[in-house]
Amino acid sequence: MDRLQIACDDFLADLKRIEHLIDLVQVMRRFGASEIPEILENNEWEAAETLWHRAKERRTDLPLISGSLLMYLAGRFEFYVRQLVEVTAEEMARKVDTYLDLPEKYRNNLKKQVLEIAQNPSRYGFDNVVAEGHLKDFAALLNSKYDPNHVSSALLSLTEANLKSRVLSDVTKRLGMKDVWKDVGKQASLKLALDTATDGETTGEAMSKLDTLMDDRNALAHPTGGMTFPDPEKVIETAKFIEALSQSLRDLFLVYLAQWEPEVTG
Repeated sequence: MDRLQIACDDFLADLKRIEHLIDLVQVMRRFGASEIPEILENNEWEAAETLWHRAKERRTDLPLISGSLLMYLAGRFEFYVRQLVEVTAEEMARKVDTYLDLPEKYRNNLKKQVLEIAQNPSRYGFDNVVAEGHLKDFAALLNSKYDPNHVSSALLSLTEANLKSRVLSDVTKRLGMKDVWKDVGKQASLKLALDTATDGETTGEAMSKLDTLMDDRNALAHPTGGMTFPDPEKVIETAKFIEALSQSLRDLFLVYLAQWEPEVTG
């Protein structure tokens, strides 16, 4: 379970980096809009004057940096969720004595992922050798003495689509988690972050904000002539929401893993 906390800590540290860079963008924007103080007009400070002129010239281009950071934020969140799923899947595999002790949804989804990757490795970023390795590991689970190292848990986190709210729900269900968004809506810390009162309102607002982030990410990745890049304030607001959501998800995964026990079979 420490690995879940480590993944969260690393993610939160990256969020702070994003916020610090956005703060720099805001400072540069204000600097470009300022005037050189009289005290400097009769004194040479070449570096400051050069920076001032460049900031003034590029001030309207700074949203490009904000947009890039928003794209990074979305991608980093997707990686974080994959880490939560993979670590939880690995820990569950270590808690059982036989493969059949794992949840049925876990086993069915693992089989589905292994077969899909074997049929089309390149779609998921694998080559034929790696895909065949996953097939062999899966066969070993069925035919040999159980070894958790043969459980290709990383495959349970793979998706073909961006991690919108529905996809996040589908990925967590692969582990046997029933309704992650319903549980997300119960988190007091997220209610405070979103300024919501009820569980349902919190769930709906969180899902909507995540979907908006992923839509914005797609729009930024494929800009059109009428594309509007986000201002720094929007990126900061989104980062604060993702920070609260990421901590809520960490807690839910920790609780699920702590409470989950292998099914007792006949």
